[in-house]
Amino acid sequence: MTGKRLAVKTRMIPFHSLLPEIAQREVRCVHLQAVPGVTPISSLSAGEYAFVEFYCDDLECDCRRVFLQVIARHRQDKILASINYGWDDESFYRERMPHDPDAPRQIVQGSLDPINTQSEHSDEFLELFQQHVLDESYRLRLQRHYQLFREELRRRLSPSAPEDSPSADAGPTRSSVPAGTNDRIPSAHRQRFNEAAAMLDNLVRSTWMLNSRGSQSNSGNESAAARRLVACSANRRCGLRPSRTSSRA
Repeated sequence: MTGKRLAVKTRMIPFHSLLPEIAQREVRCVHLQAVPGVTPISSLSAGEYAFVEFYCDDLECDCRRVFLQVIARHRQDKILASINYGWDDESFYRERMPHDPDAPRQIVQGSLDPINTQSEHSDEFLELFQQHVLDESYRLRLQRHYQLFREELRRRLSPSAPEDSPSADAGPTRSSVPAGTNDRIPSAHRQRFNEAAAMLDNLVRSTWMLNSRGSQSNSGNESAAARRLVACSANRRCGLRPSRTSSRA
């Protein structure tokens, strides 16, 4: 009997496909605005940009990372950057990626994903993420979202789950902005919040429609953004799960 490594394929799936209300309420958006009389040093257009979260769908894989895709409110059919980020210590990722000495440092700093969609602006969005988006509160938020995602996925996959509980294929059941949310948001930021929530709400509903139609998803009624964000999820492999050893010959 000799040890043989088993290839384990895991996907990164949208956080908003399992927990739409939290995603819509807590999505991180960046608003870029032109300043009159100031020559911009960036090639990025003014507008609202959302960092959409994906997490690993394998409950046995505690990879502690997020896969982010950047989309613009004014151009939701195009992925502008695909970013990997892990919030744990480098030593944690070094144990899982022993053959790539640079990977642990890159993942804790944030890095462009080498196999997923990028654009001519990807480097600028990575810099924006590293210098302005990634603060301590956002790091803790991603860590909390990771735990919530795993708990919800475990609940939906549990054989003891109530029959009337939403399945993994269930669509969103409530509006994107929970009751009373606007009352807690300063009026100066309320419009931007509603715009960001509406953008992610569109992705939530389009994602659910696309997933529920399965092989019939080419009817042309889904948004291009959902098609790009969901249909290519097979490319979003986790890659951090340690290979398991089997005792099979």
